[in-house]
Amino acid sequence: MKTEEWKSIKGTYNIVISGPGTPLNYTLDVQSASAASIVGKDTIPAKFSYDGKLVGLSFSPVDSKKKQSSFRLSGTVNGNVWNGNGEDSSGNRIVWTASLLKAGSFVGDTAKKKPALAVGKILYPMDGYGWEELPKQENLLIKNATVWTNEKENKLENTDVLIKMERLRK
Repeated sequence: MKTEEWKSIKGTYNIVISGPGTPLNYTLDVQSASAASIVGKDTIPAKFSYDGKLVGLSFSPVDSKKKQSSFRLSGTVNGNVWNGNGEDSSGNRIVWTASLLKAGSFVGDTAKKKPALAVGKILYPMDGYGWEELPKQENLLIKNATVWTNEKENKLENTDVLIKMERLRK
């Protein structure tokens, strides 16, 4: 279970806004800590934020009797009741309260489980064209080689070179 579901705020809330004039009632549908909408004759998107203790909400309801108005609300969460202060589009201070009407339903994790990745074989050396097992040490004889040395002999023609136990022997 995801820990954010322990403090889930998903659900339907009744908001009462008290300010100049008669109190206004709205229904708020909260989908997550950052998504909510006002439900009525029309569904109106709202800017919503919730950080575990503080809640912020702003919306512009459609009202045919009045000119276009908007509300900016902020407050605290106390269990199933939220309350705080705000401001309307005219600059009037308002007080608001929201109470939980119906809790949202918990939806389990619907993400498809990814199958475990198949681990490829380890190749030696670590590239696409290696061997699955470490090569066994073998003696290697190179015949009729030209060997350049940094000694007084300088260049040796038609020389046999023996590599034994990863060391140059002759």
